[in-house]
Amino acid sequence: MAIGLNEYEFQLNDTGVRLGVLTSLPPYFDVSRVSGLDNAPYRETVRDHEGADGSFIDAELEKGRDIIVEGMVYGDTSNIEGYLDSLKANYAPVQSPIPFYFRPGSVAERLLFVKPRGVHYDWDTARRIGCTSMQCALYAEDPRIYDANLTSTIIAYGGVAGNGLNFVTFRDTYSRVTASGLGTADTGHTYTLTGTAADFSTDGTKAKITLNASTTTVYTAQPNVTAVVNHYAYVQGLFLSATPTGGSISALLDVRAVDASNYYRAELIWTTSNTIQIALSKTVASVNSSLVAATTVGGLTAASLINVRVELEQGQGVATTSAFRAKVWAQGTAEPAAFNVEAFDGAVTAAGGFKINAVRNAGNTNVAPILSWDQAEQDEGIGFNVDFGGGALPGTSFNLTNIGNRPTPVQYVIQGPCDNPIVTNTTTGQSMLFITSLSASDTLTVNTRDKTVYLNGNINRRNTLQAPNWFFLNPGVNNIAFGAASGTPGTTQLTVSYRSAWR
Repeated sequence: MAIGLNEYEFQLNDTGVRLGVLTSLPPYFDVSRVSGLDNAPYRETVRDHEGADGSFIDAELEKGRDIIVEGMVYGDTSNIEGYLDSLKANYAPVQSPIPFYFRPGSVAERLLFVKPRGVHYDWDTARRIGCTSMQCALYAEDPRIYDANLTSTIIAYGGVAGNGLNFVTFRDTYSRVTASGLGTADTGHTYTLTGTAADFSTDGTKAKITLNASTTTVYTAQPNVTAVVNHYAYVQGLFLSATPTGGSISALLDVRAVDASNYYRAELIWTTSNTIQIALSKTVASVNSSLVAATTVGGLTAASLINVRVELEQGQGVATTSAFRAKVWAQGTAEPAAFNVEAFDGAVTAAGGFKINAVRNAGNTNVAPILSWDQAEQDEGIGFNVDFGGGALPGTSFNLTNIGNRPTPVQYVIQGPCDNPIVTNTTTGQSMLFITSLSASDTLTVNTRDKTVYLNGNINRRNTLQAPNWFFLNPGVNNIAFGAASGTPGTTQLTVSYRSAWR
């Protein structure tokens, strides 16, 4: 993490002596010149053309960096010696690279991983006048300049395989008949219902909520699925049995529903003017706030059968912000590419569930209207094929952003239990598949810079990686997917850690 440097300040290691800090009381180091932070030197090979003038030059790769920080140490004969001792100790040789932090004038704090090579100054001048010019020398074996802040993201194991490119944690087609309640979903999940059980039913093709109670009573059908952070919810064939009179009627699709007081909501509104609207809101500590005001969806009427897709994706490279969006279209027509409404918010970050609600809003005079739907589904992520011949395996994906201008290495930590985990950059199509079984107490740590695979921190398991492909994160957005042949939702997960990188 960044250590809080001001502009044009430098520091070796987290607790080292800060250079470039001008104080009213010496001693201090006034930086006058820095070299080695421009382009790293290239590994060049020059070859002559045979039988022609001119030559070839190959310079694809970079060497390590020599970095020199030059300046003047100001002190007096009573305090200079102790300050020089601190600098010599700070820049003493080490076996493993340590961070060298610096703050350019117009961007955030950055660092290189270096081995110090000592400080060099005029010993006699320092003792005679209490000041001396000095050079601090360092060498960076890895020439990448990194963001000082480490980005870490957890990607959860998603559950059973779904259709196409999605991993389905919940699906129900309501191909059963129940007179009281909604029964058990296709994926084996039961429901928690709010309201009288007799007001919920299935008829073999659809689910129904009969709104018998007075207005403002919210009926809720909540599939009992594992709480997740990212939601890709889909409800097909939503239909209201009557055109609203006196007041509107709403279907409320809640995602990341942590509890009754914290969630995001997409609201479908059947209006008394025979239109359908969509709105987005959030509820935090029981306080509701609008994110996008009710927007009329063109081409739909209260008599339309509609499909709804709601997505809530945390991060986009920023762990505290979520993209929340929804789209509505007529059943039997092509799904539109664009979403009708979209917002970005970071108020609710914890994992939560998925709810389908119905309510007669204030003033509504319909007698026992029925809200029904054909299918409900909650998906996560993008599918990928482990054996390049079978179906997609469970998994989820997350967008990670390298804001630098060069590929950056990554550390992956896989938490069991799982069998044969796989990590894929779906943006580039590169994958790392590990043929191994992890128990609930096991971790597999993969470092793409060092090309290492360790079980539980120190047991070499590099041989478990099939067709080694140590991919980095390219500049820009990278969609990273995580799956396995088997795993436990809520426990199995992937932690991704990286720093954006520059030349």
